[in-house]
Amino acid sequence: MTDETDRRDRLRRRFWSSMNGVVGAVLRSRAHPALSGVFMLLTYEGRSTGRSYTLPVAYYLREGGEVWVLSGHGGWARNMRGGHEATALIRGREFRLSGTAVEDTKEVGDMMAELLEERGPRALRGHGLRLPTDRQPTHDEVMHAAEGVCMVRFRVLHETA
Repeated sequence: MTDETDRRDRLRRRFWSSMNGVVGAVLRSRAHPALSGVFMLLTYEGRSTGRSYTLPVAYYLREGGEVWVLSGHGGWARNMRGGHEATALIRGREFRLSGTAVEDTKEVGDMMAELLEERGPRALRGHGLRLPTDRQPTHDEVMHAAEGVCMVRFRVLHETA
């Protein structure tokens, strides 16, 4: 990792942290189509605190009623270990979900490779993975990028409204 890459990653994290409130407000509004193709609003209960948390996350709709969300091992994804229910506002509609954190590097890498194959090399940009976006990444590049991240696999249970 270079100093420049570290600086960009810090700036990206700071930017999105400050923008969570703005993005959340847009996703709740009639203007949601501007962002809801990429972001959903996830609400979950913290396992240890019992508090309700809401944050915008980039998501990937999958066939069969699944929604995949790429995350670091820490933070909110920790709450999905072993399975946990959550609510998501997706494209203006609210759904109840059951989520499970996938933390095995090979399985996460396979899921990432599937998304890249289906959607092209730019599919995972914005996650700080350092994957090439001008060509399909190699298997080794994808597996390396999968280290230190997890994919949360949500299954849609029902629409709530």
